[in-house]
Amino acid sequence: MVNNQRIKISFFTTIILSFCIFLIGGCNFPMSQDMKATPRISGWVEDIFIEKKCTLPCWEGITPGVTNIDEAQAILETNSSFLITTEPTLYNDNLGEYEIEWKTTQLLGGGIARSLGEKK
Repeated sequence: MVNNQRIKISFFTTIILSFCIFLIGGCNFPMSQDMKATPRISGWVEDIFIEKKCTLPCWEGITPGVTNIDEAQAILETNSSFLITTEPTLYNDNLGEYEIEWKTTQLLGGGIARSLGEKK
């Protein structure tokens, strides 16, 4: 009876130790080259954060209070990272404010450019 218990304990100890060695060995397995690759930054993010065209408050060549709505539209249309989704539309008739909507070409973001009291 004592021999059977020793055999069972020895058997389970061997299995547990083998499992632990397998786990530890798997943690040190070298990664493939694909797994080490740095994710590619989208062109839009790179343009904004790495290759800044101007300093704040300017963005992409558009400066609040300086760039009019037609200039903003032209700037966005010449940049392949953006899609204009609306033509300039009157936003606030009392103040003569216009706006255009845009999206990124990857459709991951977008925004609105508004004028400040322009007369069209």
